[in-house]
Amino acid sequence: MTFLELAKKRYTSRSFLTKPIPNDKLMYLLESARVAPSMGNTQSTRIIVLESRENVRKLSLYVQTHDAPMVFLVCADNDTSYKDPIELTDSGYADATVAATHIILAAADIDLSSVWVMKFKPEKIKALFNLPKNFQIVHIIGAGYPADTSNPNRHGLKRLPLAKVVTFIE
Repeated sequence: MTFLELAKKRYTSRSFLTKPIPNDKLMYLLESARVAPSMGNTQSTRIIVLESRENVRKLSLYVQTHDAPMVFLVCADNDTSYKDPIELTDSGYADATVAATHIILAAADIDLSSVWVMKFKPEKIKALFNLPKNFQIVHIIGAGYPADTSNPNRHGLKRLPLAKVVTFIE
């Protein structure tokens, strides 16, 4: 499968089977995130894996988990992320975003699906799971076996044409 075929295979699932994710598939997703590039190779992304139904249920008090059997809290470790002293920027958010992208693409590669959630209350979730102060929750990803399917032509139907996305400057 080419990268473009994989990218088109990936879709957001908002309905999951209760079937658990086997450990080898979990490790595949985590390894995919581990090898994600980061600014200055700081490797500042930290991932909290919520595997138990009880922890996912607790999380659902603060975020829509769509009943995913497993949830990843993708965090930036603000103590280790790259800080540009001139531009005063911090790479943690971008680094975590790249790792999150690796997780959702890896899930599609092994016939799992995912839902990328960005609307949540990070401080409440940090307190709920007693996360370190320097961890910034950037993304939440639910993963599992999809209970729904997606239209294979959705990219032609629901995506802007390339001409509206790209501008060439000569």
